[in-house]
Amino acid sequence: MTLHNLQVFIAVCEEGTMTDAAKRLHMTQPGVSKIISDMERYYETVFFMRKNRRFYLTAAGKQFLEDSRKVIQAFSRLEGNARHNQETKTITMGCTSGFGFSMVADVESAFHEKYPRCRLFMRDSSSKTIQEMVIKGECDLALIQHSSSDERLHREVICRNSLIAVRAPNYNLNSNSKTLSIEDLAGENLILLEKERATRTLIDKVAMERNIVLDPVWTSSSPANVKELAARGEGVAILFEIQVRKELTSGKLVQIPMELDIENNFYIVYRKDIWLTDEEQFLIRLCREYAP
Repeated sequence: MTLHNLQVFIAVCEEGTMTDAAKRLHMTQPGVSKIISDMERYYETVFFMRKNRRFYLTAAGKQFLEDSRKVIQAFSRLEGNARHNQETKTITMGCTSGFGFSMVADVESAFHEKYPRCRLFMRDSSSKTIQEMVIKGECDLALIQHSSSDERLHREVICRNSLIAVRAPNYNLNSNSKTLSIEDLAGENLILLEKERATRTLIDKVAMERNIVLDPVWTSSSPANVKELAARGEGVAILFEIQVRKELTSGKLVQIPMELDIENNFYIVYRKDIWLTDEEQFLIRLCREYAP
């Protein structure tokens, strides 16, 4: 039995199919299948029940998964201790566009003051995509707007932020209300992020609960585009305050009072089974310090 066997077993458990596990490990599907068969034969037990091409853990399989993760984590700790005095050359950090890039830029600048020779690579995408990249080891850690519960991840609330409505200073609202309700917002020229983005999901949920249909005139996958469209006077944008803080300070956008009070947690996440280097621990501390 080798660490590689355990890693293959864990990958099959986490991916649910031999094919997906093979893609994750850059192996062939028959190669993954043989390792699992050899392990079951070696231990004379059945780890998986197979149904509709997917694999479901037996009781023995669940226990073996728990123990395998402990072994991999212990080995990671062993290597971390052995390499403790070595410099970390690179860190890949994921960041959902829900975070203000000014905050990330401040973190990056402060990080390089202490570790100038450690390269920091940034990956920007949706919360779901970034979280999957962390799970697969494509990102060392990440700042995300929405985090689903996953036993493989350590997740920590790093800040809490509110959704706000904004417009250009010269944009005239359709509503005469001093404070806009969800009904008032539905009557405006809305500029929203695409569906399935965490920001959009929150506002759509509130609208659905009140039987209101939001029909935006503009949708985009990028908060930067949403802000720019609002600044051009195309309509009313709804974003997190952290995303438009710079534009509000400069006067490029102004906030519109809303009756809605929608807040959301922002998280820092990383795998539980990794050993955090000094550089990674310092980066995490900076994220806590600079989070609004």
